[in-house]
Amino acid sequence: PGRFVCNYTYCLSLDQCQSVNDSLEKNMQQSTKQLVGCHSLFLHVTPFAEISEDNQLGFIVSLLKLIDKSIPQKLNNGTTTKTSVG
Repeated sequence: PGRFVCNYTYCLSLDQCQSVNDSLEKNMQQSTKQLVGCHSLFLHVTPFAEISEDNQLGFIVSLLKLIDKSIPQKLNNGTTTKTSVG
């Protein structure tokens, strides 16, 4: 169930990110390219009868925290820092 919609959504998001990244590639300096860009992630949510809502929510929060820690944020003064999710 949902296979077509899931695949279509993920492929469309990858295509859109590629378009954004291609545009950035043409218009940015080399030193800035690694700090910005478009990334895509598709996370399938299983019916709560199979995996409880609390377990799925806990996983999503943990995943977002890991993603947040892994992506440096560019500050106005040109330095990089990390942000944190609650």
